[in-house]
Amino acid sequence: MSDAHRPLVGLLGLGHAVPATIRTNDDPLFDWIKANQPNGNALFAGYVDRHVLGPDEAIEDCMVAAAKSALANARLAAADVDVVLGFASVSDYLSPNSLARVHAVLGLAPSCWVLPVNADFSNHSAALMLADGLVAAGRARNVLVVCGSNWTRHVSSHSPECVSAGDGAGAAVIGLTHDRTRWRVADREATFQTSGYGNMTMQGDALTVQAPPMPLPVSACYSEPYYHITPDGLAEFKTFGVDEPPAIVARLLERNAIAANTVAIIPYQASSTLLDAWDKALQPRQMLHTLAAYGNMVIANLAVNLSARSADIEGDCAVLLGLGPEPHATALLLRRDHA
Repeated sequence: MSDAHRPLVGLLGLGHAVPATIRTNDDPLFDWIKANQPNGNALFAGYVDRHVLGPDEAIEDCMVAAAKSALANARLAAADVDVVLGFASVSDYLSPNSLARVHAVLGLAPSCWVLPVNADFSNHSAALMLADGLVAAGRARNVLVVCGSNWTRHVSSHSPECVSAGDGAGAAVIGLTHDRTRWRVADREATFQTSGYGNMTMQGDALTVQAPPMPLPVSACYSEPYYHITPDGLAEFKTFGVDEPPAIVARLLERNAIAANTVAIIPYQASSTLLDAWDKALQPRQMLHTLAAYGNMVIANLAVNLSARSADIEGDCAVLLGLGPEPHATALLLRRDHA
C-alpha cells in the first residue's frame, strides 16, 4: 500500500458540554474577594461568565454528554471503543476515578479498558498522545478521550483563583482514517520544573475534632479538598507561567519548521494575564479560547476548547498549550492536510 493510501491516526470526532447555570462577576460568592483584595488577586482576570454545576448535577453528566457528542461526530457507537482515557477532577473518590462511572453510563464494553490519566492540568494532551500511540501500534482501534472538571466546588471563596473557576467537559475520539484533512498528533514538547512540587495542590485541611468517647487524631479528619496556592506558587504563576509556555512552543515550531504566524494556539486559560503574555511573545495566527464565556475549566480547558473552537481554526497547524502544577508546561502539535 502506498503512503498516499495508508490510513493515518487522526481525531475522528470532538465534543464538549458545560452546565446550564451561569455565574457572573456580580455573584455574591465574590464579595469577600472584592472587599479584601488578597495577594495575587490581580493575576486572575478576563472572566465574564462561568458555567457552574447545580446542586443535583455531577461533572460525570457533562463528561458523558461530551463523549456522546464526540462519538456521534465520529459516527461510531460505544461498542466501537477499545480504550477510554481521561480524568474527572475532582473525582467522588480518591480511587477509583469517576472515569469509571462514565464508562458505565456510556455502556462501553467490559473489554474496554478504563485508563485514568492524572497529568494535571495537561490530562487531555497527555491522553491524546497516548491514544495516538495505542492506535498507531495496533493496540486499539478507537480510543475515547474525555476530561471533566468541577472545580467551582473545590476553590475557596477567600482565595483569588475562585473568580476564575468554571465547570465543563470535553471529549475526542482517535482512530485510523483515510481522511487527511482530520487533525492528527504530529509532535510534542514539554518542560517540568518539579522542584515546585507542593506549591499548587488539591487537598483538604486537617481538622481537630472531638468525638466521644475519645478525641480523633488530627490526621483522621479533613475538610473537603480545595485548591491551595502558596506564595511560591503565586510567584511561579508570574515567572514560569508567563515565560515557559511560549518558550516550549517556540522550540516545537522551530523543530518542525513552522512559522508562529501560521499557527492557531489553543491555550490553557487560567487568566487573560497569561493569555496576553503568550500572545505577545508568540504572535500566532490565532489565539483561540473561551475564557470570557467559560472561565478556567482546569483539566477540561483544552478538551472543551479544541471542540468548541475547532471550526474557527484557519490554518493547518494548531498547538494545544498546557500549564499545570509542579509546575509544568506542555505543547502538543496537531496537523492536517489542507482541505
